[in-house]
Amino acid sequence: MSEQTHQWQALAAQRGISLSRYLLEVLEQAPDQLATIARPLGLRAIAPQQLSEHWRFDLLALPLALIHNVLPVDHEGEPCLVLGDPFTLASRYWLQSSATLR
Repeated sequence: MSEQTHQWQALAAQRGISLSRYLLEVLEQAPDQLATIARPLGLRAIAPQQLSEHWRFDLLALPLALIHNVLPVDHEGEPCLVLGDPFTLASRYWLQSSATLR
């Protein structure tokens, strides 16, 4: 885990909230921090304006995307899944359990 992640955990603990809640609050107040937060968590930062025209429902059917709160997109020429809530373990477990989606 990165030093930055440890710092976020300490700040979240000081406030008595979860790390995910803390990071969501940071993003609500400073959306420009998306890349800074995503990188140490092993996630790609994809800005909302990059999501409007590159949907890939040929990779994942719309009903499955809705059930799991994900959006399949092309990002910089590569297929990606945008997680509606990247901090839920259920979403991450589901993705990791699928050889196709990994």
